[in-house]
Amino acid sequence: MAAAAKAARASGMSAASEAEEKMMKQLPKGFVELGTSMHRDFDAIAADAEKTKDPKRTLSLLSATLQKCIGCHAGYQVRLRSAASPKK
Repeated sequence: MAAAAKAARASGMSAASEAEEKMMKQLPKGFVELGTSMHRDFDAIAADAEKTKDPKRTLSLLSATLQKCIGCHAGYQVRLRSAASPKK
C-alpha cells in the first residue's frame, strides 16, 4: 500500500503545480477543472491508502478517478492537421 500511495501522490496536486502558468491559461476551463479534480483525487487515494491499507478500497477510488481521465480524454483532444489539408 505504501507503493500505491507513492504512485498516487506522484499524480497528485504536486504534478499539477508543475504545469506552466502560461499554458494553463490557454487550456479550456472544463479541462482545467477536470484535471484539478483528478489531481486532488490522486492525493486522496494516496492518503486513503496510507490510512486504511485496504487494497479493495484503493482500487475502488482509483476506478472512480480513472473515469474522469476517460471522460476528459474523450472530450478534449489535440488533432494535428497535415500540411496538405486546408485550414478551416
